[in-house]
Amino acid sequence: MKKYVTYFLLCFCIFSVENTEIEEDFFIDNIMAEAPNLNSESFFSEDIDDNLSISDVAADLLKKSTTFTGDFSFDSKYSNYTNKPADTGDFTSSIESNIYLDVRLNDGMKAFTSVELKKYNVDTTEDFLKLNEMFFDFNLENKVYVRLGKQNLAWGRGYFFNPSDLINIGDKTIDDLTGSRTGNYGIKIHVPQGITKNYYAYIKAEDKENVEDLDLALKYEFLLKKTEYSIGAISLGEDNSVVFSLDFASSLGGAQTFGEVAIQDGEKVEFYQDGINIGLGNKIVLQGSVGYSKTFDKVGKDEENKSIMLIQEFYYNGAGYSKQEKESYLKYNPYTDGKFYLANFLTFNKFINKDTTLGLNLLSGFSDSAHQINGSYSYKLNDDLTFGFDLTSYFGTGSNSYTGDYSLPNFIIGANAKMVF
Repeated sequence: MKKYVTYFLLCFCIFSVENTEIEEDFFIDNIMAEAPNLNSESFFSEDIDDNLSISDVAADLLKKSTTFTGDFSFDSKYSNYTNKPADTGDFTSSIESNIYLDVRLNDGMKAFTSVELKKYNVDTTEDFLKLNEMFFDFNLENKVYVRLGKQNLAWGRGYFFNPSDLINIGDKTIDDLTGSRTGNYGIKIHVPQGITKNYYAYIKAEDKENVEDLDLALKYEFLLKKTEYSIGAISLGEDNSVVFSLDFASSLGGAQTFGEVAIQDGEKVEFYQDGINIGLGNKIVLQGSVGYSKTFDKVGKDEENKSIMLIQEFYYNGAGYSKQEKESYLKYNPYTDGKFYLANFLTFNKFINKDTTLGLNLLSGFSDSAHQINGSYSYKLNDDLTFGFDLTSYFGTGSNSYTGDYSLPNFIIGANAKMVF
């Protein structure tokens, strides 16, 4: 299987290069693909000058430059338990700093490094230094774009659930939508074709000792009318399995819609019974998500131009456990290992004034009626300093249906501050 996937990868790249004609407009589009997270309010409200054209943005990004940025944050939490586990404190705190170095050279070459330093429980010596990303970008005659090194890779269209993303195994929660920021060592190849098609190939070398253990991923993106689609496949080297993926993003009735699905062989899926991985047999296993986002502008009668963003996403986990099956899984988590989930995200921008934001998030697992709710409030003192508070609670008949050595708090209250430089 690995040999045929490798041949397919080579043919895929050769065919893409021979059929590629790069236009200036597409290169601009490729640059914008590396823009900040579009879910970030600041990307729209502050980072774009209305009088600046896309050509100006592209020309500016192509200049030689060295940028050193970062952030510093403090977080403190109080957890309330009915049955507190041993060696678990009521209060926890952490100090974290992220440092970014972005060096842009001629001809679209770029070097980027992201380092994270974090210290848990300020009164202890527990800390770590972690390299999140370190990669180098270059291109071949503006036809093939290559990224080498430790990198994060966006795979899939889901906002909270990404069943097709087997490259970045994230750890998103409703109180931390960022998830893991640690990339994987690998090679990404991007071949654009005009402004409506993209070919991607990715070789993941993280924690791989042998060539035959490398993970190979291919993806074809295309635009059809007003809907973006992608078709992909990931070959996982160590267990010799292949996962196929489909996803889309479109707009309908003023809302942005999105969805993705992963398809794989049940024999290669981990499924435990009494501590033994028995798989799911000779059948096709589907994992899929579908959702939408809708922004309601000019909410209220004042001049602050308030807005509300609503995001809802449904997830079906064909590799999950039913209410009856969960009892045989020794490490069952009701918020990740069930079959059916609905995630809701409500954001009030400029809640009290232009510098405040209120967030309400709810994750519901319907396999055993387990719910997790999070509320957050942030105040932006200036462009560099933000303060915040949040509350997370767990409820429902299944909220305490964890199996294994785990105890869930009744609620968690947190306070945080973040400064960028």
